[in-house]
Amino acid sequence: GDPAGGSWPILTKSHLFKFFNMYGQYKHEENLANKFEIYRSPLYSEDASTQQALTNFRDDLVSNINKVYLVMCAWLGRMYELPIDSRLRSQVDDPADTDRDSRMAIEATATWPLMSLAIRPALEAAGFFDFLNA
Repeated sequence: GDPAGGSWPILTKSHLFKFFNMYGQYKHEENLANKFEIYRSPLYSEDASTQQALTNFRDDLVSNINKVYLVMCAWLGRMYELPIDSRLRSQVDDPADTDRDSRMAIEATATWPLMSLAIRPALEAAGFFDFLNA
């Protein structure tokens, strides 16, 4: 049977019902947040070869983050550079440099994947290392 005597569909569409659902989700997230600590214990191994591998990974991680970030900044600069004056267009080696579709293609193929698939995961991995005492 219907717990609300036939009015259940109407009840589930009410603002009050939606509010209580959102409030329940908020309380659930709030409880999860109380268990989360932003500080992570740095990775450390008693085994010397494993610790050396972790140290090498940490050092490589920093240089690789910097390389990917530099590439992303270069592409962002290319996407958002000021358009070339049409009077000077004949002096431009590649007229596609000012093409809007070209800029959108660069944005879609360069910045999102670099940030989502390289920079962000690398920064999250960096959170497991102690850089202050390196």
